[in-house]
Amino acid sequence: KCGGTSLHITLSGVFGDKYRHLRGKKEDLTDIETMQGIGGHVNYGANPLHKRRSGLVYITVIRPPVQRIISFYRHVMDHPHHHLRKQMPAIHKRTPEGFIRGLRKRQNYEISNLQSKLLTGVDNPSSQEVIDHVEANYSIVGLLEQPATYLEPLQDMFPGKPVEGKTLNVSKPRDLGDTDTDEFVELVRRTNDVDLEVYEHFAKKNAQHSVTV
Repeated sequence: KCGGTSLHITLSGVFGDKYRHLRGKKEDLTDIETMQGIGGHVNYGANPLHKRRSGLVYITVIRPPVQRIISFYRHVMDHPHHHLRKQMPAIHKRTPEGFIRGLRKRQNYEISNLQSKLLTGVDNPSSQEVIDHVEANYSIVGLLEQPATYLEPLQDMFPGKPVEGKTLNVSKPRDLGDTDTDEFVELVRRTNDVDLEVYEHFAKKNAQHSVTV
């Protein structure tokens, strides 16, 4: 779900023209059966190859919930044509905390535990359900702020292929002082409690792996 642009570039280097970045357009499905890799913000089980091909390898990159929400807020603020700007014309005037509270009132699915929903394809999974599902179905679970957690396993999976990491689509630096408050952090943690527990589980697992390797 996160680090999408950077991961797409990496996978494009591995598969070349046999990799496709899904963008929710009709042309996504053109000759889809010939692709060796696909990627995008798609619920587990909803990608166009899930039911057409066996033996798929799932890879994901996750991010700390607070950083994800800040990035999401910046993305909406920076894109006047974002669907949320159309649904809530005054949303760009809100503080980060007001942004979260406004979307919660509308029961917006993007503001609460979105990573867990995408990883499982389930609306309201528990953290243990997410962890069990990911460990059973995903071959690589990387951490966005630690590229080695997904680049090194990819290199092992595809020896001889050019596995290169580039940090792209980085948010522009700006003053978001409201996000430094304890109140903001606690609001994000309450709103994304499942994502937080899932992230902490895999961060700990990656740390243990790096120590033992």
